[in-house]
Amino acid sequence: MDHKTLFEDDTRSRLTRSTLMEVNYGINQRFALTMVLPFVRQERSIREYNNQIGFTRAQGLGDMVFLLKYRMLNPESNPHREWLVGAGPKIPTGKTDFKNNKGLTMVADMQPGSGSFDGMFWSFYQKSNFLIKPMSLLGILTYRASGKNRSYNQTQVYQFGNEFQANIGINYNLLLHWPMDVFVFGRYRSQTVDLVDGNTFPGSGGKWVYAIPGLSVHFNPDLSLRAWADFPLYRSLNGSQLTTTYKYSLSLFFNLSKKAKEPVFNLKLDDL
Repeated sequence: MDHKTLFEDDTRSRLTRSTLMEVNYGINQRFALTMVLPFVRQERSIREYNNQIGFTRAQGLGDMVFLLKYRMLNPESNPHREWLVGAGPKIPTGKTDFKNNKGLTMVADMQPGSGSFDGMFWSFYQKSNFLIKPMSLLGILTYRASGKNRSYNQTQVYQFGNEFQANIGINYNLLLHWPMDVFVFGRYRSQTVDLVDGNTFPGSGGKWVYAIPGLSVHFNPDLSLRAWADFPLYRSLNGSQLTTTYKYSLSLFFNLSKKAKEPVFNLKLDDL
């Protein structure tokens, strides 16, 4: 029988902070290029048997992502619908050999980088004037096909589990002092188990469901601010493992395009 238990363990905690710079370049009306450059800081605290706190951290450049995006629908014939798809590689630009305070190499998920080339797939759909004029229906799908880090711990091969995420939500436009968007999403995330030398890594993989409320403020056509938070509703994990208690994020968007309302440069700040 499958039995899931939440352990109230206050002896250990984990904090991840990430800062992402996202640059978008529109090639033409249908094609665009996206580059994401992350900076990651991982922190872990463990209360040891003598009540001392063991603290380890790792920070540095993460893995870069490149996507080629394509607009599936002609905006002139579909003014109230938008559908984009994208695909590209995640390149192992982040370090994977940080050591803890005892001189031992940290586990893979504490490292800023993965050490592997991964395939990234993305899709975005939006239908405006949904039910009422100020409301839009949105959906976002992402999939990561993970490659292998063949130099994990110098001699081993590590492979993160493949990850799938599905987001669906409602966005409502309103005008106070500035134009604003109020939105709420539901997110389903599933990740297969990690592998070490072809064998299952204990305490990895699972399924998650989150509720994500948020707000966007548009100060002018070239500057906007977005804030949102992730709250877990359901978790089904493989084995005993740490999981997210909450996540909050802040994004600042700059539009440097000559054409209004076509942002080509985004700076995103995420705190986990």
